[in-house]
Amino acid sequence: MNPAALERLLAIRDGLEPPPKLYATLGLQVVSAEVGSVRMHLLPMDGHANPHGFMGGGVIATVLDTSTAWVCDTMCAPGGACVTVDLNVNFLRPVRIDDRVLLAHATIVHSGSRIMVAEGKLWQADGKLVATAKSTCMVVASDPIRRLREPSVDRLLK
Repeated sequence: MNPAALERLLAIRDGLEPPPKLYATLGLQVVSAEVGSVRMHLLPMDGHANPHGFMGGGVIATVLDTSTAWVCDTMCAPGGACVTVDLNVNFLRPVRIDDRVLLAHATIVHSGSRIMVAEGKLWQADGKLVATAKSTCMVVASDPIRRLREPSVDRLLK
């Protein structure tokens, strides 16, 4: 378990830490977080629309990618973070831009020391399932400076 990831998510939720700028761009909010489970809200906006007036698939995929990566982060050992290596999204129904808030819920499927797998689902406010995702994440060091100082990386830089 990575208490730092969980604490950061809760601090973002509670307004004690500014959210990543992507969250403001998307209208994404952390609703709840615990080890192995993350919930986020997405407010559909005009900027999410594809040429047909529906929410673009990339926005939906980004929300599912964000929530599944965070749930993997909550399972990492301290000092670890997860990056997505594979994301498979199934789009089940179109979302209109004037729809109410959407709820993303991500849960852990497999928690390994190097590879994690998570599942994410996105629902409309009326309970209709919009999309599902399966994400595979790789555990990496959360401090990129520290990673650059690791001996194996130093050898590659010479």
